Amino acid sequence: LGESGASISSSIVVNNGTSNTRVIGGLNSSGTTTFSGAVNIDAADVNLEANQSGGTVDFSGAVSTSSGKYISATGPGVVKLSGSGNNGGIGANVNSGTLQLAKTSSSSVSALNASPIVNNGGKLQLAGTGGNQIADSASVTVNSGGTFDLNGRNETISAITLNGTGSGSSGSLINSSGTASTLTLSANSSLGSALRLS
Repeated sequence: LGESGASISSSIVVNNGTSNTRVIGGLNSSGTTTFSGAVNIDAADVNLEANQSGGTVDFSGAVSTSSGKYISATGPGVVKLSGSGNNGGIGANVNSGTLQLAKTSSSSVSALNASPIVNNGGKLQLAGTGGNQIADSASVTVNSGGTFDLNGRNETISAITLNGTGSGSSGSLINSSGTASTLTLSANSSLGSALRLS
């Protein structure tokens, strides 16, 4: 979808193709493109893409898989996982841009139910409500050049691994909000030797 304000409400099933052709996203350079229908990832991982800087692509329907597949957030814009439906079984690779976790979360509703990995140039940002954007059993890995932004939210996860210094002058674990955040860990974690926190 190429226009700000564009919306598709139909359900989407991803069940074939290659890693380069399994792409759902928007070309908007401003505003928000919305996918409000359910996205079911059957057979392979899929790229969720915000193709233009300044644009947001919002997946407000449930994104789910029965077979442990991953989404990859790509493009320079913001990919947002919102709504009130649980994203069952889904983990994420954040390869570029920002993946914003913005569910109305609860003990049974999370944006990510498997462990996310944030790579060089990517940012994983908490948003939404409820303090359960990432399932409590999941771990977060932030590789050098990536950033995990608590954004004024509280969150409980199993563990965190921070490899490197983050992106630019910011740390690999930051709170970009003026509101205090608490990150609760239930297992041993790894803070790399070149770690920088902000």
